[in-house]
Parts: sequence; C-alpha cells; structure tokens
Amino acid sequence: MRMPNEGNEVIASTSLIVDSALDVAINNEALKAFADTLRGDSKISPVPWEDCECHLIVDISSQEGAELTALFVLLLDCMNFCFWPAHGFEYEHLAKGVKWALTGPLGSKWRSMSELSKVSAADICSWFNRGNDDSICSNNWSSADFPLIEERARLVREVAVCLQEGYDGSALNLAESAGGSALKLMRILAMELPGFRDQAIDSQSGQQVFFYKRAQICVADMWGAFRRHGQPIREKLDFCDMPELTMFPDYRVPQILRHKGILTYSVRLGELVDSRKELPAGDRLELEIRALRTLIDPKNMEETFDGEEGALKSSSVSMLLHFAIQITAYEI
Repeated sequence: MRMPNEGNEVIASTSLIVDSALDVAINNEALKAFADTLRGDSKISPVPWEDCECHLIVDISSQEGAELTALFVLLLDCMNFCFWPAHGFEYEHLAKGVKWALTGPLGSKWRSMSELSKVSAADICSWFNRGNDDSICSNNWSSADFPLIEERARLVREVAVCLQEGYDGSALNLAESAGGSALKLMRILAMELPGFRDQAIDSQSGQQVFFYKRAQICVADMWGAFRRHGQPIREKLDFCDMPELTMFPDYRVPQILRHKGILTYSVRLGELVDSRKELPAGDRLELEIRALRTLIDPKNMEETFDGEEGALKSSSVSMLLHFAIQITAYEI
C-alpha cells in the first residue's frame, strides 16, 4: 500500500477509503501487465497538446495568445464531464466548440466576461454545432441531445463571474496566481469555482473525501497547453509539482480498468454494475471505485516506464495512461 502523499489532499483523503475498502481492490499483477503492454505498443504515446487538432493553438509567447489559451482551457474543462448519452458527442467536439466560440465570428463577444456571464444553453449548443461544421458525424445538435446542458451553461457563467470579480477578467491571471504550483492551482480552482469542487463525505467514517477530478484535469491541461515541443513557454505555468497530481477519478476509466482485471469488484458490486444499477453520488461503493482509481497513477508504474530509452516524467506517464485507457474502450 502506498503511503498517503501529504502534498495532495486527494491522496491523503482517499487513502482512508482505500484502507477500509471491502468491495473494490487493485490487482497489481494486472496493472503491471497492462503497463508493460502500453510500453510495448508503438501506437500509444503521449500526445503533445499542440498535436491535437481540436485544441486551440496560438502564439502563447504573446500576452494575447496566452490569455486566449488560458481561457480556452478553463472553459473546456469546466464543461468536460458527462458525455453519456450524447449521440456521438465527444471531447473533441466540445473542444472544437469552445475554440469556435473564442476565435470565430463571435469571438470578441465570448471573450468578454460581461457577455460570457450571460451565456445560455442555446448559445453553447450553437458553439458545438458551428465549431463542428467539418465533422464527419451529424452535428445538428440541440439542447435535448446533451446531458446536463443547462448545468454546463451555468458553469461557464460561473467561470466568467469569477474572472470578472476576482482576476480582472483574466483567465491567465487566475492560472498564474498559483505561482508555478500544480497543487496550488488545483486548490484555487476548487475554492473559487464550486463546479471544480469535487468532494464527498464518507458515510462510514464521516470524513471528507476530495477527488477534484476536473480541477486536476484543468491543471494538467494548463501545463500541457503552455508547452511547445516539450518545452515550457511561460515560467509560472511550468508547474514544479506536476507529479503530485493523481490519475483522474472519472466514471469511464474504471470500466476499462475492470475489463483489464486491474480493478476487481466484490460479487455484490459486480452484480450492481453488470445490471446497470445506478450508484448514488457519494454512495460508499462509488467512493471506493473512485478512491481506488486515484492509486492507478505514475508512482505505481515508474519502474515500468523508467528504461534505457529514458524515463518519462511522472505527469507525462499519467497522461499517457489516461489516453491509453480511453482508446481501448472499444474492447468492452
């Protein structure tokens, strides 16, 4: 068992769940085998931010480009949740929609916090449709096609109000207020933006449990977005403590981890999942799945990836594993 990482409250709090877990466990042999598979698969490698066509790529050495990029990341990740069931809508469509909003014909409008603070669900649907005009899939989406579209619009408004009231309307000011610390930015996001405040109370112990999934994803995206060819462009966004982030405790990845035999479930939990019974948010079973998920991180895999070809940074391994798990989803 890994000792709690005192630097990240996500690890410190979820370790209490892990230590008393009865329904979820990690199969370390299966984890190592999967890590070995990743290392030997030439199709799977860390994808730099600037190589993803759906991302906003501009000159981040300029103040204007840096501001635009920071805003893109914040808006992208405040809406980056619950893609099921969404009729062919995936992360890339979300990203293209946000990119269109900020750089398209109405870009000056949506870059204004006073306008962004009034955005509606219909507005955001138009972002998605207009931003994906070149998509091969049907993109005549309406509000009814998206789960929690009103909540997504509310979270965008929340970001706009936060920036307007606390950071002179600047997403870059918020990001750089962390002073080069990934953990500090994670905490700023969770403190300033309730939509990033992913936490629960363990009914068994009464302890508060922190997950901060989207806050950590946002930090990782901010770090990646301000690099080019593997090199940092802005010093305050070259986070010195990136390895302290956990893997992201989302709802899709545990399906793959179970399929690979890495997460094992008790009979009762397996039956609930296989019968597609919904686990209430904050339920002990849900907390165990998410807490065990945070242990599937680079620190468990460093020996596998530290080879003669050169070790990857822990943060890069984290992104690699998350990417690899996502693209194997078709096997289920």
